[in-house]
Amino acid sequence: MFCDFLRDALVCTAVRKYFLNLKTFFILGLAVIFSHTAFAERAANHKMLLWGETKLYLSHWAMFHPPHARQVLMEVELSPQDKATFDEGRDSTQFNSINPDDFHLGNFMQTPHDLIAEVYNGHAERGGEVIEGMDRVTFKIKKILFKRDFVTTDRHVQPFESARYFLIGNGSEKYYLAHKIKAKSPDENKPEFDKILEVSFSESMKSQVDQKLESNGNIELEIPTLNNLTPLKKDDEVVAKSPELTGDLVIKALKEIYFETSDFTF
Repeated sequence: MFCDFLRDALVCTAVRKYFLNLKTFFILGLAVIFSHTAFAERAANHKMLLWGETKLYLSHWAMFHPPHARQVLMEVELSPQDKATFDEGRDSTQFNSINPDDFHLGNFMQTPHDLIAEVYNGHAERGGEVIEGMDRVTFKIKKILFKRDFVTTDRHVQPFESARYFLIGNGSEKYYLAHKIKAKSPDENKPEFDKILEVSFSESMKSQVDQKLESNGNIELEIPTLNNLTPLKKDDEVVAKSPELTGDLVIKALKEIYFETSDFTF
C-alpha cells in the first residue's frame, strides 16, 4: 500500500513538473514573439518623397526589411503659410523629400496622424538641403491612397510578367503613376525599382477614372506590353488595363518625378 502511495506521489510530481515546464515554455515563447514584434515594429525614421503642386503627395521610401517594409502613398496638406514658403523655396530642378520625426509606420497606416518634418530640396539622405523656413512643419494627412505590407515571400516569388502601376491624382489638377514595388527575381532577392511619373490620358476616361479615385484612392493598372523590369519613361505611350475600368487607358508619360533602383536595403 505504501508502495502504491509512493508511486502515485511520484507520478503526480512528474505530471506537475511537466505542466509547469509546458507553461514556462509557453510564456517564454510569447515573450520572444512579442519582443520580436516590438523590435520589428518599433518607431523609426521614415523618409519620404514629396511632390505635387496645389495638391501634395508623399511616398514612403520602402525597403524590404522591418520597420520599412511597406509601400505607402498619401495625399497631404500644409498650412497656407507653410505652403507659400515651400512654393517659394522649392528648387524646380530637383525633387523634394521630407525627414519626419520618428513614428510607428504600422500604426500610422491604420490611424493616420500629422507628421512633423524637415522639408528638403533633393534627397534627405544624399546631400539635400533643408528649405529655409521648412525645418519644422506639419503635414496633415488628407487621405491614404495606397498601403501595402511587404511579406517575406515577396522576396522569393517571381516578379510580375507585365508592368504594374498605381494611378493616383485628380482631373482637377494632375494624374500620377507610382510603380508597384516587387521582388526583382527569386535569385537576386532585390526589388525592381521605385518610380513616380506624371501622366495624361484621354478626356473621355476622366469622369470614370475620377469616380474610382475618389472612392478607392488609387487604380491598379497593368501594362501588358511592358515588362515589369523595364521602367516606363518620359514620352512613352502605352495601353493600360484594369478590371476597375470599362475600357483601356491610353497613357502618355509626361514627366519623371522620381526614379530609384539602388536605395533598397535587405
